[in-house]
Amino acid sequence: MITSEKIKIYAHYYGDSDMWARRAKSSEKAILSNDWYLIGSLIQEIELVNKGLASEKFTLNLKKHLIESCDNQETIRQLESLLAMNK
Repeated sequence: MITSEKIKIYAHYYGDSDMWARRAKSSEKAILSNDWYLIGSLIQEIELVNKGLASEKFTLNLKKHLIESCDNQETIRQLESLLAMNK
């Protein structure tokens, strides 16, 4: 489950998995290890939808996946805000 805490850690390392692997504290790795790549994947999928490159079915499936993967709407909003970081 993606939480605000996990997004903060992800953002702290700018979504750079190599930097995270080398510099993250063991406590940060324990919190985020299972969801690091899920966050990155969801960001990519959100970007596809935002750029109009996704089908309606893909968009609906993404919305469902976000609801299932995130603990609340604020977390989804924070996840969407990470798009600016990837540019």
